[in-house]
Amino acid sequence: MLKLLFFVFFFVWVRWTLPRFRYDQVMKLGWMVFFELAVINIFITAAILYFVK
Repeated sequence: MLKLLFFVFFFVWVRWTLPRFRYDQVMKLGWMVFFELAVINIFITAAILYFVK
């Protein structure tokens, strides 16, 4: 019971503490930040594989 109460408190605390993102904010973050990081990651991985072989 104590473990259950701890996790309920933890999830409620996290939910109330962190700001809620709107849909447009999440989409902007995905396209402007994560997409660019993914493309950079592809090029870095390709370069590593090219130089290792």
